[in-house]
Amino acid sequence: MDIQSDLFQAATKQGDLAALKDLLLQHVPPEVFVRYLNSKGPDGWTPIHTAAYWGRCDVLRFFLTCPGVDIRDIDRVSTDYEQITPFYAAVRGDQLEAMNLLVEHGADVQVTNFAEHTALHEAARNGSVAIITRLLELGLKVDAVGVDNATPLHYALQERQDAAANLLREKEGEHSKGGDNGEIANKVGDLSYLCLFTDDEEVDGELSCPTHGTNAYADSVPPGKEFTIPYGYKGCIEPGVKVIYPQGVPADVDEEFALVPGTYKYDGVVITQISPIT
Repeated sequence: MDIQSDLFQAATKQGDLAALKDLLLQHVPPEVFVRYLNSKGPDGWTPIHTAAYWGRCDVLRFFLTCPGVDIRDIDRVSTDYEQITPFYAAVRGDQLEAMNLLVEHGADVQVTNFAEHTALHEAARNGSVAIITRLLELGLKVDAVGVDNATPLHYALQERQDAAANLLREKEGEHSKGGDNGEIANKVGDLSYLCLFTDDEEVDGELSCPTHGTNAYADSVPPGKEFTIPYGYKGCIEPGVKVIYPQGVPADVDEEFALVPGTYKYDGVVITQISPIT
């Protein structure tokens, strides 16, 4: 980018509308201004992405109403590995007003990122109840899955966003009296969750497992990635998932707890222990 483009990006992030108007009115013709508007910074984002993420709504409104700006600019995908649009960036930044402003100007709300996660996945991860509610009003599917086969509820549980998880659970029709997020972690059925247990009386973000009671919390086991059960914990996974211990089955493995402390890898079918923790 040239100096003018750098100044453009900086003014956008700071929400300096006066500087941006000055650049448009005194220094560059509209067609060049739009070119700056579509230029991407080192992070792969356009100024529209930046204004949306930081909630610079006065600046964003100015951009969206500039001569020459059209839907292609509003829905332009970033060039970073995430590959998101400004609408998705607004959701990531927990910017409800910016999100609604983009919707008013025709932004595509059904966009996904590189992993085919919807904006609802992102809002669930953030625990943004207001944005989740709005996205559901806009027609996003509560049971949408990405390439990892995870729904928004999975991400709310993974990040221990209880309020978001409760809302998504209700919308999925899985709400039941006396239920809790620990039960949902065992009911989602895609084998990507386990419950971790400790003998401690209290656990941060405590959840309850329907099989083993309290002192447990749900965690994510993404297929293809390593995960660790820390010392002092044991893990319970859904029935039917095979566990392989290349160095032999540890003496303290029993039917109640399928996993003991150690590093494991889940390939989507079986869980293999890579190294134990003793």
